[in-house]
Amino acid sequence: MIKKQDGVWLADPRSVIHLTEKDMDFLEGEAPLTEKKRARICAHAVEDRAHLMLIAFCAGSHVEMHFHHKPESIIVLAGCLSVQIEGGELYTLYPYHFLRIPAGVRHQPAPVTDCVVLEIA
Repeated sequence: MIKKQDGVWLADPRSVIHLTEKDMDFLEGEAPLTEKKRARICAHAVEDRAHLMLIAFCAGSHVEMHFHHKPESIIVLAGCLSVQIEGGELYTLYPYHFLRIPAGVRHQPAPVTDCVVLEIA
């Protein structure tokens, strides 16, 4: 992996990418050391239509309500995450829970546990 910036590592998208518990532990260890309290491994190329990331997201991190121009899928691998949908539901996601957010839907994720590890596509 190549470190791109604080809390962001790039895996080589031209090769097979095999991430394990060791990588999740690495991200969980790095996330609290970053300014944003998040760390991620990007498993996609910049030009790919779909982005795929493994992210550790710590308590104390803040993400504003936002939307994407494409759908977003979240799978929680460890910990617990809440996702507030603007003007609607609050979803609480535990390990192995899946949430798909349609394009254009404003949402705000927040860690419930000290650290949550998730896959975002």
